[in-house]
Amino acid sequence: MPIGAAALRSSKRVKNATLTICPGAPHRIANTHKDQLNADLQALLNT
Repeated sequence: MPIGAAALRSSKRVKNATLTICPGAPHRIANTHKDQLNADLQALLNT
């Protein structure tokens, strides 16, 4: 699903939402960009 069809719209509608985009990452981000994903999740948990 294109990012504009869901993520961008949802992040604007949900109060206090944070949208993190990993440029160039495919749908299976947990396999291909795990270090970036883990860093982003850790930052979210630390807020």
